[in-house]
Amino acid sequence: MTKAKELSELASAATVTSGNVALSGGLDVDGVTDSSSSTSGALIVDGGVGIAKKLFVGTNVTAPKFLTTATKIETAIFRVNDQTLSANTTIAADENANATGPLAVASGVTLTVTNGGNLSIV
Repeated sequence: MTKAKELSELASAATVTSGNVALSGGLDVDGVTDSSSSTSGALIVDGGVGIAKKLFVGTNVTAPKFLTTATKIETAIFRVNDQTLSANTTIAADENANATGPLAVASGVTLTVTNGGNLSIV
């Protein structure tokens, strides 16, 4: 993979059409700024991101909500969760939720299970 040192080098290696940039090779971002939000880090993307192949993340992944179209999700054999709920949480009427207990709710925090919603603590 060739690394572009200047924007002009990147432009000469890319195809630009209608505001889009297409690269035939890879893109290597050497910035090392850590991210603490969707507006910080070495690479910031204002729109959605489509990824056709595998994604490898070196450390933590933070997402306010994880959505999938899969009916089955394969994960590691052990799933770990905190023992204390520390943020207000609502289980909607059309949602099922589960946690492995015991589960404590921190002072000043509210856990709401809306009528029709389900929460199982195993």
